[in-house]
Amino acid sequence: SSLDAYNRLSSGAAALLDLANRGHEKFPSLAAALASPSGRQCLQEQLETADVIGWSVDALRNRLRHFVREDARIQQAVDALRTGDAPQMRELGAQSQADSDLLLGNQVAETNALSTLALDHGAFASRSFGAGFGGSVWAVVERSEASEFASRWRAAYRSRFPARVLTVFAARPGCAMVELGPN
Repeated sequence: SSLDAYNRLSSGAAALLDLANRGHEKFPSLAAALASPSGRQCLQEQLETADVIGWSVDALRNRLRHFVREDARIQQAVDALRTGDAPQMRELGAQSQADSDLLLGNQVAETNALSTLALDHGAFASRSFGAGFGGSVWAVVERSEASEFASRWRAAYRSRFPARVLTVFAARPGCAMVELGPN
């Protein structure tokens, strides 16, 4: 099921943290382990000979590669949002979508298509989100173009997946609950 597949990816991050914690230091999170030179070194050493039930070394490497790449994009996305750098947002979203598909394997044809179709039909950034294996896709457009974009996007999707149900709605961003920025 989708839930089992999602939980598997979550357990991959936990397995990586367990590998990093086989050293002298104990880290509260995978991000904390990767932020520490000793944590990174221990993880790399342990990963070479990892024997984790249900995970090949290559699959763990891909899970780690995805985590590192996605984590690195956070500050870049914050900066792009802050400065209104639409091309950078587009690129970050596209990279993130590709990494989820290739490294996590948690995308389906519909979410990949929705993200691509959004860009093809006028969004300046798009990305699937949620647990993967189906789900939701966001697309960023100018407020004045939202209704027309939604109609084009919906029509393009329905022409590719006529049997699938699709709900499209416009939402305006609200106030942030937390502020992301430099430490």
